[in-house]
Amino acid sequence: MAIDASADGDSVVVHDGTYIENLTIGKSLIIRSLPGPAEAFIVAVSRRPCVSFTGAHISVLDGFSIQGGQAGPYVPSGIYIGPEVTAATVTNCVVTGNAGAGLYNDSGGLVLRDSIITDQRPGPGLFLGGDDNLVEKCKIAGNENNGIVLQTNSNLTLVNSFVTGNFAARGGGIAVGSQSSLHITNSTIAGNRGGDMIDNRGGGILLYGFNKVGIVN
Repeated sequence: MAIDASADGDSVVVHDGTYIENLTIGKSLIIRSLPGPAEAFIVAVSRRPCVSFTGAHISVLDGFSIQGGQAGPYVPSGIYIGPEVTAATVTNCVVTGNAGAGLYNDSGGLVLRDSIITDQRPGPGLFLGGDDNLVEKCKIAGNENNGIVLQTNSNLTLVNSFVTGNFAARGGGIAVGSQSSLHITNSTIAGNRGGDMIDNRGGGILLYGFNKVGIVN
């Protein structure tokens, strides 16, 4: 992709195809595929995250399938958002088939919208830190090692989304770290599993320590 030749504020539009690379977005850019995630693929070529957002920038990734990351459980594999990132928006994307966290936010600003996070084995689907996480109109499904992990002292707003069919030893759907805030609106959390038939801990939502949770449907 034409990332190196672009300047802050540019839009990079790409056509269908398979882009075999580990993409780093270190500028304020809009990167969009014309055909959408069914025909535009970014496939990792090393154990680093498939896509990384870095620097104090405002960037958008729109319309890609993100796959092939092989970093390992609970570490960045599909998409990584660095702690210094002002705002990263991921929209109309499919993050699938990564061995590690499908999307890992290391306390940057995140908007995840109109996307599918599925089949991270091992996962989790989302590993989120920081005060500024919005997940809207998304499907988080079929991930191993939790659908969503919300780290300690972090906030997540989940709106009009589905968290289904995920599995972990604890907190199959959503695992919430201590001193964190989870706000759920018009969302479905169903069919997730925690532990086994004898020791089933938080199949839907597991709360560690003291948390603030609000649910509106």
